This record gives sequence, structure tokens and C-alpha cells, in this order.
Amino acid sequence: MRSFFWLLFFIVYLLFGRWYFICQIKQQCVEEQEETDFRLNNLQFVDGETVVFRNHDQFRFDSASVGPVVNDDNYAFLGKVGRYMKDSLNRNLVIKAGLRLNEQEIQRGFYDNLGIARADALRAMFVNLGLPEDRIRLDYFVDSTNNLRRPVAFMAIDTTDNSDQGLFTFTHMTFSDANFEYNSAEFNPGSAFQTYADSVKLYFDQIDSVSLNIIGHTDSIASQAYNVKLGKARADNAKQYFVGLGLAADRISTDSKGKEVPVAPNKTEEGRQKNRRVEIVIQ
Repeated sequence: MRSFFWLLFFIVYLLFGRWYFICQIKQQCVEEQEETDFRLNNLQFVDGETVVFRNHDQFRFDSASVGPVVNDDNYAFLGKVGRYMKDSLNRNLVIKAGLRLNEQEIQRGFYDNLGIARADALRAMFVNLGLPEDRIRLDYFVDSTNNLRRPVAFMAIDTTDNSDQGLFTFTHMTFSDANFEYNSAEFNPGSAFQTYADSVKLYFDQIDSVSLNIIGHTDSIASQAYNVKLGKARADNAKQYFVGLGLAADRISTDSKGKEVPVAPNKTEEGRQKNRRVEIVIQ
């Protein structure tokens, strides 16, 4: 009887140890938790320092998915923000969506990462509500865990604040330095850039009156003179990729802003990565 008791105790101990190692240490049980519909009720919409709406359900994104799982309170929130933006013509809407640590290598469509793809899915909902696409800016962040309990933030900004950045539309797309080696102009286009470039080629084949402008940007490390040169070299190498697809070189111009136009603080690596980018503008 005593041996049976110790055997049972040993089995329970092994099961607990296995659960603790997999779920608590390796965090491999999170995905199953994420598929439940648990939501925090602390979503806000802010305009500058003012909280306009508060205490709404957070949106939810299942693992590796682009589209949000939307409940009735989410729809109510979208409607309230949409009406506020329509009444505030001097404001643009910023949608900042997150991605989990284990989702950083996932790309969808034209976008470098899943965060921008998720923000774009939310943008489409506002466009369906009548808000013009060019009044919506997109941004992303990487969550410090795999939970993503606060997956998206919404804010209104003045129309003069970064008005030419963060559009992420077909005619004004941005690609990060993931396509370049660090501190190098060597161009290694990822799948998102390749998908986008193929679509641009088809578009240019149909319309003769459009042209392409590629603008290089950098972080704040090193001098402006150095960064202007680096940004221009990256833009020129991206141009050569389009030329290799068959676009006429005389329809593509290049420029560099160096470190003059950051879209994020240069104090963190995440911010510096956002600033190291090339803009593709169809004119």
C-alpha cells in the first residue's frame, strides 16, 4: 500500500514538473490561452493628452492572424472613434498594433511585419465607416511577452504631425532596414518587398503617366553627411531592383533624408530600426 502511495505521488510530481517546465519556464502554453476570448476592459482613445473614450474591451488577435476577433463593444468603439475623426478634420488617426515575440518573423502581404498588417486590417474597418485612407497612419510595436493583452492603441494627432509618414498604402509604402545589412547599403529584399515590387511592376505596365520616387532614411547614429550618403545608396540599390524587374530607369528617382525625418525616438533599438527605412512613393 505504501509503495502504491509513493508511485502515485511520483506520477503527480512528474506531471506537475512537466507542466511547470513547459508552461511557466518555456511559455509554450500561452498560445492555447490566447485562443480564449479573455479581454481587458481598458482600451482608450486619446487625442494629445486628452482621453476621449475609455473602458472599452481590447481587440483580440489570435496567434499569427491578421484580422481581429471583434465583439459588440469593439464595434461600438470603432463607431465612436470614426464619428470623432469625421468631426475633427484637423486630426489624423494613428493605429498602432502589436505582435508577439514569437511572431516577429511573420510577414503578410506587402508589410514587413504582422503588426503593420494588423493595423492595416483595422484601417480597412475605418475606411468602411467613411474615414479617408489618407487620414490614417499605421505603426507597430513588439510585445515583451507572447500574451498581447493590449494589442492595439488608437490616437488622434494634428494633421501637421508626421503627415507624410506611416501611410503604408500601395502608393506610399515603407520598408524597414530588414532588407539591408546593418550599416550597409547592400540590398537583400524580403518576401514583402518582392511581393510589393511585383505589384508595382504590373501597375506601371498599365499606366504610363506614373513615376517612382525612392527615399532613404537612417537613424541618428553618425553624422548627417554620412547618413545622407548611406540613405541615398540604399535608395539607389532599391531602384536597381525595380530596374531588374523591367521598370525603366528614367521613371525612378531617388533621394535621401538621412536622419532628418525620424518616425520614432532614436533612444531605443526598436525606434532606430523604424527610422532606418526606405519609402516608395508612386507619383
